[in-house]
Amino acid sequence: MNSSDLVEHISTKTGMDKAGVKRIIDAVVAALANAARKGEDVTLAGFGQFKVKDVPARKGRNPATGE
Repeated sequence: MNSSDLVEHISTKTGMDKAGVKRIIDAVVAALANAARKGEDVTLAGFGQFKVKDVPARKGRNPATGE
């Protein structure tokens, strides 16, 4: 499912116009991104938890040369 599919689905279920649904989804995503930039964790019960996780780089290997 992509964002336009999500907008279509929510619009159909709620009876709201697609433009309004898109604005709401964009606002939710922006709020999640702003919280992540601040280092905050966001938990939406029944949906998921969003947080920034620092993962150190791993050492790669060139399959052609073995390096």
